[in-house]
Amino acid sequence: MQKIVRYLKELEIELFVVIVVTVWLVGTYGFITALDKAGSIRDIADALYLSLQLFFVNSGAVDIKRFSWSFEFARWGAPLCLAVATIRAVLMLAKENTNRLRLRFIFNHVIVCGVGQKGSNLVADLLDNHKELQVVIVEIDPANTSLDELKEKGAIVIIGDAADPAVLIKAKLHKASTLIALTSEDKSNLQIAQIAYELKKPEDESSNQLACFIHLYDAKLRRHFYSHELFAQPHLNIDARLFSFYEKAARKLLQEHFAKHQMSVASSKVDISQHHLLLIGFGWLGKSLATQAARIGCYPDGRRLSVTVVDKRAEFLAQKLYQEIPAINQLLDIRFYAADVELLPVTLDELFKLPCFTPGHQDLNSADHRSASMPVDIAFLGLGDELLNYVVARDVATWFIDLDSPPDIIMCLTDKLGMARLVDKEESRIGKVLIRPYELLEKTSSFDSVVNPQLEILARIIHYDYVRNELAKLKEDVSLSACRETGKDGRDIWLRLQTLLKGFENISMNPKAIDKELSLLGGLTGNSSVVAWNKLPQELKDTNREQAEHVAIKLGMIGCTMEEAKNKSISSYEMTEKEVEMLARVEHARWVADKVLQGWTYGKAKDGLRKTNPLLLPYDDLNQAEKDKDINAVRNISKLVGMQGKIIVMLKTIRSNN
Repeated sequence: MQKIVRYLKELEIELFVVIVVTVWLVGTYGFITALDKAGSIRDIADALYLSLQLFFVNSGAVDIKRFSWSFEFARWGAPLCLAVATIRAVLMLAKENTNRLRLRFIFNHVIVCGVGQKGSNLVADLLDNHKELQVVIVEIDPANTSLDELKEKGAIVIIGDAADPAVLIKAKLHKASTLIALTSEDKSNLQIAQIAYELKKPEDESSNQLACFIHLYDAKLRRHFYSHELFAQPHLNIDARLFSFYEKAARKLLQEHFAKHQMSVASSKVDISQHHLLLIGFGWLGKSLATQAARIGCYPDGRRLSVTVVDKRAEFLAQKLYQEIPAINQLLDIRFYAADVELLPVTLDELFKLPCFTPGHQDLNSADHRSASMPVDIAFLGLGDELLNYVVARDVATWFIDLDSPPDIIMCLTDKLGMARLVDKEESRIGKVLIRPYELLEKTSSFDSVVNPQLEILARIIHYDYVRNELAKLKEDVSLSACRETGKDGRDIWLRLQTLLKGFENISMNPKAIDKELSLLGGLTGNSSVVAWNKLPQELKDTNREQAEHVAIKLGMIGCTMEEAKNKSISSYEMTEKEVEMLARVEHARWVADKVLQGWTYGKAKDGLRKTNPLLLPYDDLNQAEKDKDINAVRNISKLVGMQGKIIVMLKTIRSNN
C-alpha cells in the first residue's frame, strides 16, 4: 500500500493535469449536447471556450434549460479543480515562507551538502532518529528525486552549489554545529571545506565550533590532505575531519567479524591464532579492508594478520600498495594472487599455485606461497558489480564446501536501488558455507556512523585521563619554577585543574570548564599534548578516537564483550594482571600500526616534519614509563565501558545463559 501511495505521489502533477483535461473535455461535450438540444448551433471552438470558463465559475451566460450529466459534472468539477490548485499553491508558498523563516532563526543545525544515495540515507536517518536536530540540505540538482521526500520529513532545502560561499552563508554556516560534505566529487568536497574554514576562520571565542566532515573517495588524496593545515592543525572555530564510507564500512565489517571470531574462540571452536582474511577484488573497499585490518587486527606477540587477495591485476596492485604504504609488510602478511574473478580456479589449492606477489617483491617461488593448510576464517567480496558478487560468492563457496567449519562469505552490496534488488537480501547456504549479503550504505550512511558523538565523548575522556596522569607527574617545585619564569600563577591553576580532573568521572561533567583551565595553564607543563581538546592536533585527536573504538576488539581478545547494565546484581568483569599486560601489548601494537600507516618511522628523536618517533619499537624495548601509558589505557577500559551504561562480561557466560 505504501508503494502505491508513493507512486501516486510521484505522479501527482500528471494525474492532476489528466483530471483537468478530462473535466474540460466532458464540459465541452456537455455544452455541445445542451446547445444542440436547445437549437442553438455553435461550433466546437465555442463549446471548448465555454467549458474553459467553467473553471472560473462562469458559463458564458448561456441559456440552457436542461442540463445533461456531463454538463453538471463539469460545472462542479472545474471550479473544484481550480480550488484545489489554488489551495495547493497557497500551501506551497506558505511552506516556502515558513522554511525561509525557519532558516532565519535556525541555529546548531546540521548542513548536508550533496544528497546522492549516501547523502539521502544520512539525512533520512537524521530526520527519523535525531528529531532534536534541524537539517539544511544544499543540493546543486533541483531534479534530485529524493528532495521532495526529505522536505516532507522536515528538511530545509537550498538549491545551489555548496562550493559557492554565498550558498553556505545562506545555509547559516556561522550558526551551524555540523557540516557534512557528501558530493560525488572529491574536489568539490575539499572546496567546501576550504570555504567553511575561511568563513569560520576569525578566532572569535563567542562563535560555536563547527564540526566539519569531508568525504573523500581517493585514499591517496586523504593521506596527502591529512597533513594539510586545515585538517592537521587545531582551530578554535572549526574541527575539520576527512573520512570515507569505504573505510567506515571496512572497519565495521572487521569489528563484526572479530567479535564473531572471538565468540567462536570462547566456545573453543577455533584457535585464537587463526586470522586469515580472503579478499576477492581489491578496489576501494578491498584496499580499505586491508588497511583497516592492519590498523585494528593487532596481536600481543607481534604476529602479523594474514590476508590473501585475489585480483587479475595482482602484480600492479601489490606494487601500488607498497608505494602508498611502504611499511605495509610490517603490519600484514599480505599476498596477491593473479586470477580473474570470472575464471576462478576450481579449488583453493589451485589458487595457491597461481603467480603470487607481495608488496615490494616480485613473483614468489611456489615454495614461498602460503600453505593451503592455513584456514581462511572469512571471505569478503567487494567487486562493485552486485550480480558478479552474487555469482562469484557461489564459486568461492565451493572451495570450502567440504570443511567442517567453513568461513563465512560476505557479499558487499552498494547499489541498493539498482541491480542489488536482484540479489538475495537474506543469508543463504551452500552446504555448510554461509553467504551473507552486507548492505554497505545501510550500515554506514547514518549520522551516528559519520559523526559518532558517543565516540567523540570517549575520545575526549581518554585525552583528559592522559592529562590527569601527566599532571600527576609534575612536582610542586617544577610548577613554581615555571611560575617564576612566566609570571603566571601556574600553581593555582594546576591545583584547580587537578580538582576538576578528579571530578571528571561521568559524561555529564562539562568539558568546557576543563578546556578553560587547560587554556589558562598554557605551556607551563612543558608537554605540548597537555592542552584543551579543541587545541589538540587532529592526529592526536584521531589517536584517542582509535583507542576508544578499539576497546571492543581488546575485550574480545580476552573472551569478553560489552552489554547493557540492566541487572544491577551482575558486576563488571575485572581483568587479571596477565590480561592487562597482554592488552597493553596490543594497545602499543595498535598505536604503532596507526603511526606506520600514517607514514611514521623509527627515529632517535620525535620529529613531526620528518615523521620520526623513538617509540616505534617492540613493546619489550620500551622503558617502564612508556609501558605504563599503555597499561593505564587498558585499566581505563572499565571506566569507558561504564560511561556508556554498560558492563564487561565473559563471552562464555553469555553463551551459557543463552
